[in-house]
Amino acid sequence: MYKYGRAHALFHAVRLGESFITEEVVQGLIARAFTRLITEALHQLNGDLGIRKNDMETFEHLTTCKFSITRIPTRFNDHLNEIKDLILNHNFIPFPTRPRTLPTIERYPSEDGYEHSKCFSLILKSVLIYPDIVKCWKQIGYHNICRDLNDIVIKGMFIMFFPMARPEDWVCPTPEIIVNKLRQLINLGFELTDNLIKSIVELFEARFDMIGEIIIKVFVLIRGQDVMKVVTTVLTEKKYVL
Repeated sequence: MYKYGRAHALFHAVRLGESFITEEVVQGLIARAFTRLITEALHQLNGDLGIRKNDMETFEHLTTCKFSITRIPTRFNDHLNEIKDLILNHNFIPFPTRPRTLPTIERYPSEDGYEHSKCFSLILKSVLIYPDIVKCWKQIGYHNICRDLNDIVIKGMFIMFFPMARPEDWVCPTPEIIVNKLRQLINLGFELTDNLIKSIVELFEARFDMIGEIIIKVFVLIRGQDVMKVVTTVLTEKKYVL
């Protein structure tokens, strides 16, 4: 190990298989890694590990608001510096989304390494309120954030403009307003994919006679006329006539 390095030694250990890597060896490796993580956490948190809660709970405390995501919550702006500190200095990154093949039984806080859907709602609101928060995550190495949250964020943006339960002061947005917001997200790395277009059309199917023209115009302004093939296909499947 001293001559060729740890990686070389680990490679040969794996190659030898069960004759070398026994259950006891694996448990020992896990214990050492866990101890190292806790030691580093204690160092970064100055010994206050027991009272700091977990990062997602802290993020929830800093970002939670009881307002509609159509308005910029004052609470978020008040805690913006603390939110940035949590990400940039304490390396807060949400757990990955739960694969669709796994059971949908969720616990909060998460116990299986996949983020609770409630938490992704918080992340979604944060991205829509302050899109540059994405840059903070990329700055600490979370470069896949746009890929991981793409569908959630883009669909959430359309729901923000066309809420399912419309408030009394709701005003129908123009295509230009939606396009400006969508381009802001696209410039950060999000994408308006064909599958997402189909999903959005299906999402608003019941109200498509009222808002469909606006949504289609947004698609065309972002993707060009070729996008009409995708829209026409899904509407034909739904037996909706343009």
